Amino acid sequence: MSMMAKFVALPEPDLVALRADPERVGDAIDHWRHDGPVEQVLELGKAWHGVHYLLTGDPDGGEAPLALAIFGGVELGPDLGYGPPRVLEPDEVRDVSAALDALPAEALRARFSPAQFEAAEIYPFGIWADEGAEVFTWLAHAYHAMQAHYRQAAANGHAMLLMIT
Repeated sequence: MSMMAKFVALPEPDLVALRADPERVGDAIDHWRHDGPVEQVLELGKAWHGVHYLLTGDPDGGEAPLALAIFGGVELGPDLGYGPPRVLEPDEVRDVSAALDALPAEALRARFSPAQFEAAEIYPFGIWADEGAEVFTWLAHAYHAMQAHYRQAAANGHAMLLMIT
């Protein structure tokens, strides 16, 4: 089973509604993915762990605000596959966005080492040595999409719902 990352920008009314009834978070996510505004949902796919590792140098943690971009937030609702979704508050979204904007993808290239990714067991497992340096292009594309998604959410004053499903 694949582990895919999704990010949903949440306007205040949506966040209030989910907090009032966290059990409906899965249905709400399905609705936003299919019927919501295109800019509300970002599906990062399998690139999430590689991007996190580039940002933090840590497979599972790291320092805020960059570590919050994928693994941050407070749990909300039921387990949807690999734990419950988590919510970043609007001020945290602004902090993450500013940190991402201050870190160009070119700077991440210097941090990319297929051997280190393999040793750290970064998901998806086993592709880093096989694909080599060219897989960085895939990670950079995902990073740019994540930067833009956070930037838009921060500009709109939205919270962010993060999940691995």
